[in-house]
Amino acid sequence: MDNEQDGSEVLETPEEVAEDIEATGEAAEETAEGELSEEELTPEKIKDLKKKAAERDELEKKNKQLYERLKKAPKVEDGLSALDAMALVNSGITEDEDIEEAVDFAKFKKITVREAIKHPTLKGLLGAKAEERRSALAANAGRTQRATTKTNDADIVAKAERGETLETEEDMQKLFRGRLAARKGINRK
Repeated sequence: MDNEQDGSEVLETPEEVAEDIEATGEAAEETAEGELSEEELTPEKIKDLKKKAAERDELEKKNKQLYERLKKAPKVEDGLSALDAMALVNSGITEDEDIEEAVDFAKFKKITVREAIKHPTLKGLLGAKAEERRSALAANAGRTQRATTKTNDADIVAKAERGETLETEEDMQKLFRGRLAARKGINRK
């Protein structure tokens, strides 16, 4: 509505503005607090109220947009980033169980894998596991037994013909049986 008052153009009456503002909810909040009444609405206050309502609407719109963006944002991946993988390799962590331990520790502490590798607790844990592996390897290497090869009569005969000495009485008996078998034409193994 165009009204002329004191040479200035007023687009709406205070009652119309109050209705507009109440429709948006701003005036209901303001008047409920007792700040403004319909008699106190001046064109400047109306302008301020509209400005506040516009700012609030814009903030709400931005908040909705941010919320939608966060909902659509990709989740944190479970795999390693390239920098994390390089940090693992550079730190000398190559065992699968150590890598899993570092990744799990980083997730637990909510830090990056690069930071987790430098953490003293993880260093101690990985050091202890590496020591366990070294000691298990050493213990296992000491317990391996060499396979004994069973020599047959023909091998003993060949050994004796080369001039090697026979070590046991059993080897001498095998030599005898081997030479006897060679005379008879039977080659036993």
